Amino acid sequence: MSLVIGKQFFQIEVGNFIQEIKQDSKVREILGKEAENFFTRMNLAYGSIDRPFQLLLIGEYSTGKSTFLNSLMGEDIFPVDLTPTDAVISRLCYLKPGESIAEVHFKDKQKRFCDSYQKAWEYLDGTSKDRSYFENVEQILIRHPTPFLQDLEIINTPGINSVFSRDTQIVREYLPFADAVIWMFSAENLSGRCTQNFLQEVAKNHQKIWGIVNMIDIFCEYDDDLEQYGPLDQDRLEKAISYLKENFKLCEEFLPYASKPIWEIKKQLAISGHLSEQHEEEIKKWGYDRLLVSLQQKFFDQESLPRQEKFTKIFQSLKESISILKKSCQILIRQEEKKQQTVFNDKRYEYKINKIENYKTKAKEKLEQEIGTAVNNIFEIVNADQESFIADTIEKGWSRQQQENNFRDNYLSQGAIDNFKCTLEKKAYQTIKKMLMGIKTNFDSCEQTKYDLVGDAKLGRVANIVSNESDDLWSEQIFKRPIKYGASVAGAALLQAVAAGSIAFPPIAIAAGIGALIGGIVSWQKHSSIKTQKIDEAKKRAKTELNKEKRITEMKWKNFYNSLIDQIAENALDALEDQQNESQKQIHESRCKCEELLMIQDHYEKTLESIREAWA
Repeated sequence: MSLVIGKQFFQIEVGNFIQEIKQDSKVREILGKEAENFFTRMNLAYGSIDRPFQLLLIGEYSTGKSTFLNSLMGEDIFPVDLTPTDAVISRLCYLKPGESIAEVHFKDKQKRFCDSYQKAWEYLDGTSKDRSYFENVEQILIRHPTPFLQDLEIINTPGINSVFSRDTQIVREYLPFADAVIWMFSAENLSGRCTQNFLQEVAKNHQKIWGIVNMIDIFCEYDDDLEQYGPLDQDRLEKAISYLKENFKLCEEFLPYASKPIWEIKKQLAISGHLSEQHEEEIKKWGYDRLLVSLQQKFFDQESLPRQEKFTKIFQSLKESISILKKSCQILIRQEEKKQQTVFNDKRYEYKINKIENYKTKAKEKLEQEIGTAVNNIFEIVNADQESFIADTIEKGWSRQQQENNFRDNYLSQGAIDNFKCTLEKKAYQTIKKMLMGIKTNFDSCEQTKYDLVGDAKLGRVANIVSNESDDLWSEQIFKRPIKYGASVAGAALLQAVAAGSIAFPPIAIAAGIGALIGGIVSWQKHSSIKTQKIDEAKKRAKTELNKEKRITEMKWKNFYNSLIDQIAENALDALEDQQNESQKQIHESRCKCEELLMIQDHYEKTLESIREAWA
């Protein structure tokens, strides 16, 4: 399709494409802080579609840029001088019916309309005014009805490397908006001080650069009497062009031109209405015909290659914008993949289960050892107390009531028993606390989920009591106020039995042994003939009952603590399972998000490519 028709198609398709992206809430969410930069780039790319082709005219000051434009248009539309004149950007654009011939745009958004070019020069000509006068001027529009300006604007810029540093900065700021660049060289000074550096800046913006070698009339002798130029020194001209080609390789070509002589001929043409044969030869000599053909082929023709390249650049800009979106998608995908690696996987889940089981086994083994030691120590004391009591009872002949009172008040070593009981409680406290802290560390080692075991409702007050190192009476709290572990009925019944004092305290076992002894002594008092036999039987029975209660007490203590350990482990495993389920949910959501991100970036990449293919 033709470029004109293609432009209309391109504008519609790209507009729809950008509108779709703007309405996609996911895009803004993905981009985050990059969103504003992304949409700004997209809007600039879209705005440049309908904008006339921007041909930027650059050069060092006094290289004849304004004179060149005057000679091209055949009118004095720009002021000229040997010193830097143009103080602001001026845009030479097409004059439509009803528009003013010139228009001054100020930075405060105000405008001034001029009915002549000369009136606009007040804001353009910097030769006779302080530069602060132009600080509020943003740009000036110079309009002309020349047909080739219908979809083309020539941007006349202040001369770079002038005494006014702001001039160079103005040109630098406009570079991104240019579609192509004409660099004006002066035959009087081919190697300007900053030309090479500035050309590098232009190239970074991907604009192609065409060179015009102005003022080639210096390669001719001028006869003041005849008021005409002599022959052009072709040798000097060729050397100048060769020098530029060698030193300024960024330029596509170098066209020789003489703005001032051509402008003088154009003035005479305006007066006489026709050109003499001599003038026609002069125009040809000064490169006007060749330049005009080159400009027509490269810029004025709407089907020219640079015009097509403008849309290629727009595509490239859109592609770079989509690459920002793609980069943001890839960053988020990598974050999600990292998250998937840090949350629970099956291997880590099995590892943590084994760790909890290991903590449980070690706690049980340690407590069984401590319970055995404590029970042995307690019942050794009771047995010694019982032996001493037996001897004194036989010797003193106490009554049953005296026996009970004396044993409880004088022979039962309650303080020693309480010490062993307290020691066992502390050992149990330390063992179960170590188990709980190990389990808590097992949860906390998961980077993604910090699990607060102490605060978990499934472990309830047990974990809170055990985690308090200053509470030496934690077991009494447990015994007095049974805790709901979510355990079985049998487990709850066991805790109720502990609360009632049926296993945690040994005097019941002692009472059973003493009861057997008392029965033996009473029998001995009534049947003295067989006292020795009865005493031995009473001792044996007392010891048997005591050992029996010792085993029962030891077993009940072990059952209690083992039940407590089992419940802690069971609830920890439940919590671990919950964590595993939550992790699997997170992994699923993360994978879905990655798939969605891939779909988004692929969709917009393919959509843009389809527009490019259709336009091509």
